[in-house]
Amino acid sequence: MVGKEEYKDQIVSSCIQVLDLLSTVEHAFRQRLSLGISTLVSVLPRVAEIPFHPVQSQMLKLILVGISSSPGVVSTKLVEAISGSLKIMLEIWVYTPRNAPYASEEIDLVCEQWDKFFTNKYLLLA
Repeated sequence: MVGKEEYKDQIVSSCIQVLDLLSTVEHAFRQRLSLGISTLVSVLPRVAEIPFHPVQSQMLKLILVGISSSPGVVSTKLVEAISGSLKIMLEIWVYTPRNAPYASEEIDLVCEQWDKFFTNKYLLLA
């Protein structure tokens, strides 16, 4: 039987191995990421509904990387789904107190990704 500490070590080791593999095959990772765009976009509204969720900007970044790597995945339906999630984030932010300690940093990160979305040539063509 594997103890708790050994189990944690196995998880840490596995994660490091995966990250190491991804770092050596970045192009292949980006190509595969495009296959998961629809899944990421389907999860985005759930993340968007939680004010300043820590993975909002990371998800937007992953979606952008996938779109930029494989522009053929972009469709009108995909753009509408992403736009809907961005709208949810903005509406929630309007009603969230600005004195939250994480608010301004997370807003900056997500706004940076928004800017990339709004200027992405593949999304503009869809």
